[in-house]
Amino acid sequence: HALLSGQYFEKEHVVEAAFFVPPVKNAERVADLEAAQKDLDRFRKGMFRRETRILELKEEVNLLCREAGEAPRYKTDNSSDDSKLELPVELVESLPFAAVRKGSGH
Repeated sequence: HALLSGQYFEKEHVVEAAFFVPPVKNAERVADLEAAQKDLDRFRKGMFRRETRILELKEEVNLLCREAGEAPRYKTDNSSDDSKLELPVELVESLPFAAVRKGSGH
């Protein structure tokens, strides 16, 4: 990136600058979007596994409490499942990298 011009307006305490930003090639943008999508997918799956494990541990604690004659400590909700975390197909297909993913066998 290169600075093309710049001005400082002392009275208003404003800096004005113009930068040249070279255009990004479409293939680079698609690659960046695919990498970001993979990161988001990995994060989503990791969070789902984490939340599932937390529910399992809460159930174990509740079981141990019941065996010890105590009241359960946690309310648990097992209604979550991974399919509820998927994006609608229409939305995925509208994303800029969807056509590339279809053609590349991902």
